[in-house]
Amino acid sequence: MAMQTSPISYVANASSPHVRHWVEYLDELGSPYHIYSIHKNSFFPPEQVTTKFNGLLRFGALGSIVAYILLGLWLRLFVPKALQLHAHNTSGYGLSAYLSGRKYLLTTYGSEIFSVPQKSIIYRFLIRRTLHAAEKITASSQHMQDTLTKHFSVPASRVMTFSLGVSSVFRVSTEQRSIVRKQLGISEQDTVWIYNRRITPLYRTLDVVEAFQQFARGRQGYRLLLLAGDFDAQYLAKVKSHIQGDNNIQLIDGFIDQAQLSGYLCAADVALSLPKSDQLSSSILEALSCGCLLILAKLAAYQSITDQFPCVVIDDVDVTSIQQAFQDSVLFLQSDISHLQQQQLTQVAWGRQQVMLLIKKLYA
Repeated sequence: MAMQTSPISYVANASSPHVRHWVEYLDELGSPYHIYSIHKNSFFPPEQVTTKFNGLLRFGALGSIVAYILLGLWLRLFVPKALQLHAHNTSGYGLSAYLSGRKYLLTTYGSEIFSVPQKSIIYRFLIRRTLHAAEKITASSQHMQDTLTKHFSVPASRVMTFSLGVSSVFRVSTEQRSIVRKQLGISEQDTVWIYNRRITPLYRTLDVVEAFQQFARGRQGYRLLLLAGDFDAQYLAKVKSHIQGDNNIQLIDGFIDQAQLSGYLCAADVALSLPKSDQLSSSILEALSCGCLLILAKLAAYQSITDQFPCVVIDDVDVTSIQQAFQDSVLFLQSDISHLQQQQLTQVAWGRQQVMLLIKKLYA
């Protein structure tokens, strides 16, 4: 299923697992690519990435904004006009693509689009301009598409809605489950929850930690794994302080490759996703594919999951409700859900062949 031979030019975080997932499909399609980034390269061959203005990131949010602007101006000066860009996120790399003066595609992130009403007038203006200048926009949920068309007046004809699904790496493996549990010092009898979302305020990691500590206090055999991912440094410091000395909570720092992530998910029994806003994240699909029960916030973007799979759903997320969800998930696990999930997963529309057809259509 070969695609075009001209390189796909990503304007994106070269340390993002999300971008790595897209590139995985490009590799399978035999399509060359190049990534322009302000972030250091963590995953890709060095010749496939151009990193500019990374030093500005040490100055925090303001430094990042300046770096995104400078990247856009650099692209305007040094990238051929005929080159089509694909920006991954609207507020940062989308702004770079907009300032480049080149044609561009845009992949939206729920964390920025759904939070727009709480942002400044300037932020809202730039998001709207960036969305309207994009030739095509990809969304991973119907809720995101509806938000773009209804609240930002983006024509529906310019929005392609599909999930990237999951890599074939993610699958149930009792062997990996045993290996990773042994590495982590977790017994086969312990119940393990995993939170594979970025450690930032958006994902309420501190609430999850506090709820787990209250739930597990005085009990044996309960463990929580936190995967830091692309974290907020100040918030991560608070989380580390909160879990210091708690042997039931383990923090996995930094980015990990897909094989490692699959191992952690196989080692877990339950995966949580409790953001304040979101699209249908691939992290949820990956957890499902590895046999995890899900604890989810009640979000419109998650409805396709909660309608099809056994889940613990929290209507109003706070420490008390999360603590109750931990208890409910223990009861849920007394029934055999993994076999049922694997049967259901074969029936959903996340197959790789379908996703590759949609990606070819996007770049046509």
